[in-house]
Amino acid sequence: MRQRIRPVGFILLLSALAAVSCGIPSGAVPPLTLAPTGGAAATAPLPTPVPEPETLIVCTAEEPASLFLYSARGASTEAVFAALYDGPVDAASFSLQPVLLSKLPSQADGDIVLEPVAVRTGEVFFDPLTLAPRNLTYNDSYLPSGCTSRDCLRVFQGGEVTMDRMRVEFKLQPARFWSDGQPLTAGDSVFAYEVDSRPETPSSKFLVDRTAAYEALDDLTLRWTGIPGYLDGGAPGNVWTPLPRHLLDGVPAAELPTTDLAARTPLGWGAYAIEKWTPGRELVLERNAYFVSAEGAAPAFDRLVYRFLQPGLRQGMQQLLTGECDVLDESLALSTGSGEDYNESLLAMLDLQEQGLLQVVSTPGVLVEQLTFNVRAGQRDNPLAQPGVRMAVAMCLDRGALAQATWRGLAGVATTYLPPAHPLADPDGATPVTDREAARQLLQQAGWVTDSESPSAPRIAAGAAGALAGAPLEFTLSVASGGLDELAASEIQRQLSECGIRVVLDTVPVESLGAPFPEGPVFGAGFESVLWAWPTWSLPPCELFLTSEIPSQASPNGVNASGFSSAAYDRACSTLLFSGGWGTAASQAAADTQALLAEGLPALPLFARPRLLLAAPEVCGLTPDPAIPSLLWAIEKVTREEGCSGG
Repeated sequence: MRQRIRPVGFILLLSALAAVSCGIPSGAVPPLTLAPTGGAAATAPLPTPVPEPETLIVCTAEEPASLFLYSARGASTEAVFAALYDGPVDAASFSLQPVLLSKLPSQADGDIVLEPVAVRTGEVFFDPLTLAPRNLTYNDSYLPSGCTSRDCLRVFQGGEVTMDRMRVEFKLQPARFWSDGQPLTAGDSVFAYEVDSRPETPSSKFLVDRTAAYEALDDLTLRWTGIPGYLDGGAPGNVWTPLPRHLLDGVPAAELPTTDLAARTPLGWGAYAIEKWTPGRELVLERNAYFVSAEGAAPAFDRLVYRFLQPGLRQGMQQLLTGECDVLDESLALSTGSGEDYNESLLAMLDLQEQGLLQVVSTPGVLVEQLTFNVRAGQRDNPLAQPGVRMAVAMCLDRGALAQATWRGLAGVATTYLPPAHPLADPDGATPVTDREAARQLLQQAGWVTDSESPSAPRIAAGAAGALAGAPLEFTLSVASGGLDELAASEIQRQLSECGIRVVLDTVPVESLGAPFPEGPVFGAGFESVLWAWPTWSLPPCELFLTSEIPSQASPNGVNASGFSSAAYDRACSTLLFSGGWGTAASQAAADTQALLAEGLPALPLFARPRLLLAAPEVCGLTPDPAIPSLLWAIEKVTREEGCSGG
């Protein structure tokens, strides 16, 4: 159930992951100590002590507002869902893995079929130009059967035409049960689809709108049928996470987001089940007696406690050192408390890891930090409108040093707009490597000169295209205020000064940076460059640079802030999006988009922001992954062992 990129709320969410400024009470930041932070006085032991249940305490920086499957999700909600549910599929390392399914559907096994169907006027189809479902009308472009690219589009002239649609069959594993002991069936997944489809349900409807039918063929078999013209490389994962029909069938859809059965004490089939929720303090789960793992082993812990703390990596580490937390989830590990210097906290964290006092569980994730340039034609005062200047900027920046200065070695250097671990990331499409001497020569040739022998001497225009003689070589860099993005921007400013390029920092409140066209400082085109992050899932987000996505009155929600326009790129991206990542043509199209962006440089990929968990030294089995919703995705495998080094 994926959703393609939209700018406004999404950027605000992403910026919050690294530039977190949620407050804790202001004042001096206390030192890290091994002393307990407080607790009850010791009491005399009982004559016949009862063994304490084996408990794992996960601390988070936020309390879920709701655990309804279709309510808004934060990192803490995803952490809880990792314990409540198990699958149906996991998107680990950008690849789907069957969990609740007996196998992943495939075309080779006959589980996935492309079938030609007749489509008539007024019927729903997938519009290849708008990349959205709509009703077929006269003069609409469509993908005829067998077509997966812009080159073979046809125009509807009435009557009946033939398009392809996808049909996928899924087989659930037998003998799976809800945590109340009731059997989990295909009907529960269909019920979830029905709930998701209702207008009262606060869900995106992305997959619902692209679904012609979703049905249970028997207790263990499901069939998804897409609308005509919609090809989806992620179709093997188009199975709805089940909801318990036997409990929720009679609840009106509008009440599900707030009813306790769905929002406070939802049933699952995962390793743990909800026991008690104390608002403002903690959520306690107990081992699910009906849980069946792939290995046949029961979870190691009797109880799993999610404890809600104030944001702040430093104070979270304090709780970890004193044993009041066993794990800090991403919402806490990536958060900044009031008065905290997050970069200094990262240094303290790495020092504590070196001493063996905690574990750092991290991997570069799906958020690729990029320096986006305004390349629209007709700009008079922005030197970045010139390709040679953008190339010089790319060659002057040391992205490895930038990632090190910002994230202390936790981020992964990105050479394309895709994360380093993405299976479609193409090293042949990489942007230029660091070569400052070559960058200075390129600037000199482009008419940005200096008479000084100092390599960092400021440069001025002397024949530079579009610039007045004597104008300084400088541009403005917009960045979200208060956080590591601001630190990264300062490092960019320092590095580019070594090539004689002056960068003026413009800090913008995070809630304003992603404001839409026409008022937004970036999407309204009133910027020269911007530092921000965009995500990538299985399908590369090539629409970020499509001509049709340039924000305008005709396309106010467009996401191509750079204004980049290339017919060759549009063809490659369209092929990728038309195919939904399906087939060999999609792989070649993905490689083409990366090569064309490296050539045109509307943006410079910098690094993939890290995902981060912290854990006590004896907590074993935590497995980092770039693309999974929660780094606690394998919570059923987590154990406690002396001398554990993690993993």
